[in-house]
Amino acid sequence: AFTSVAAFAAKCAQFRLALGMLRETMLGRISFLLAIAAFVAKAERLLSEAVDQPPAIPGLARELGVAYSYFRREFKRHTGLAPYQYVRQMRLEKARRLIGNSSDSLQTIADRLGFASPYHLSAAFKKHYGQAPNHWRRHRD
Repeated sequence: AFTSVAAFAAKCAQFRLALGMLRETMLGRISFLLAIAAFVAKAERLLSEAVDQPPAIPGLARELGVAYSYFRREFKRHTGLAPYQYVRQMRLEKARRLIGNSSDSLQTIADRLGFASPYHLSAAFKKHYGQAPNHWRRHRD
């Protein structure tokens, strides 16, 4: 209950001011969240484009203008994967395409995608897809 019209008008002015501040805070937060989403999307694009020779993650974070730990946390929050897991998944997906669409040896594919050896490629492939790459190549249909 207000004692006067002036008291009511003062409360309305306070409310409008608070609402304006809240709006600016929310718009700032939305801009901030959009900026995070933009740098994560850019990182995904850069990592996907360079799957054969991905950039070092700390260097990528610097290039995007954020701290490495912040980059890792936000990347995982947006993609569900840590950056190194994302790169590994992209490499394995490309390996799967190459294994299925070419007669290249595992050595050639491992070298092309930056795996230490065909054994490392085979072990990672089997862990991720549940079968060895040569078996998958023969029975993929």
